[in-house]
Amino acid sequence: MHRNRSHQVSFRLSNDEFQILQYKLSQCKMNKTNFFIFAIRNQKILVVEDFVPILAELKRQGSNLNQIAHRFNQYIRVPDEVIASTLNDCRACYAKLFKLADIISNVGE
Repeated sequence: MHRNRSHQVSFRLSNDEFQILQYKLSQCKMNKTNFFIFAIRNQKILVVEDFVPILAELKRQGSNLNQIAHRFNQYIRVPDEVIASTLNDCRACYAKLFKLADIISNVGE
């Protein structure tokens, strides 16, 4: 979508304000133009910081579950503590993921 932008806006910032702007731009991975368009249209800019660690943990837990399933399929007994621990870790990871999804779904409200 091409937007016609015929007005240029310029303003000054203190060093502190400029550092804050630079930090926010780096966190949201937007250019200045899009950042300010979102801001003036009162659209929230959501920065999700915990997403990568949650995905990494989810991948580890999936691997653990696959190992347990593999052992079950070979009729090898898996200690109850291992199963309980893995399931608890999975529940904790999914709880974080659902909390994050809830935050994202409520951004526009």
